[in-house]
Amino acid sequence: MKSTIAAILFAAVAATAYGREPGNEISVEISGGLSSISYSSDFGSVKPGAGISAGINYLHRFNKNWGLGTGVNFRLYQSRMEFDKYSDSYFTAIASPAAGTGIDDFRFDYRYSGLKGAALEEKQQAYYLSIPVFAQYEHDCGFYARLGVQVNIPVGGNSKINYETLVTSGYFPYENATYTDIPAHGFSTYLDGEDKETLSYRVNGSLYAEVGWNWDFNDKYILYVGVNGEYGMGKAYKSKTASPQLLYNDGDFGYTPVWGADIADSNGGRKSVTEGKYNNYAVGLVLRYSFGW
Repeated sequence: MKSTIAAILFAAVAATAYGREPGNEISVEISGGLSSISYSSDFGSVKPGAGISAGINYLHRFNKNWGLGTGVNFRLYQSRMEFDKYSDSYFTAIASPAAGTGIDDFRFDYRYSGLKGAALEEKQQAYYLSIPVFAQYEHDCGFYARLGVQVNIPVGGNSKINYETLVTSGYFPYENATYTDIPAHGFSTYLDGEDKETLSYRVNGSLYAEVGWNWDFNDKYILYVGVNGEYGMGKAYKSKTASPQLLYNDGDFGYTPVWGADIADSNGGRKSVTEGKYNNYAVGLVLRYSFGW
């Protein structure tokens, strides 16, 4: 009896999973998992983030096993960088009537520290519209595979900066004095700060692959469940001229996202905080529901 029931169930599954006749298919999909921007650093800890994508695909089948498709997907990539400590120093200027020219050059020093967690943390987010072109293969048993490329068009992005404690000071050679407690001029101790900066991304491409299983509910509706992944082939971040992470502007501060920041090195020069080509990558689960005709 049990073997009969098992045979019936196997026949039912086999009847709903087979290579399909030539035709067309429109599908909606959602996927999620690890979805990040790849880069490295000698100064902090880089951590990949989770992301999600959703979109619409079109597939044309040339025969029961092969098809070619395209579509459009909205994608979110996230990454994070943490510093146990962070300090920097550079020369800049401040308006000062005491100096003969009205401008007083000084050395600006700043240091991030923390006790509860990271002294300085920055989270990056990137939003893209991706246009894939892919080939799809389906086996008679219901197994399918996709392989293709996609163009990623940036539609937005930001950098969120958080810190526990920031201590700033200014050393003025003109006076041979260091100031540590003049908040009006930006020399003080600041607690639990945050900032949000816009990031600029580049149009780039990536390789795309997916494998999984599909089932027919009837002649038109198909459910796909699979695992997909992508790897960027071009630089994602639009780099600018490097500058310090904390920018001094006559008592006010600006923040440079770590991707474009430099820091003082032991040789008296400046070194980039991050390294790498900043390419996007993702691995996750995908759920797709299709209508065929």
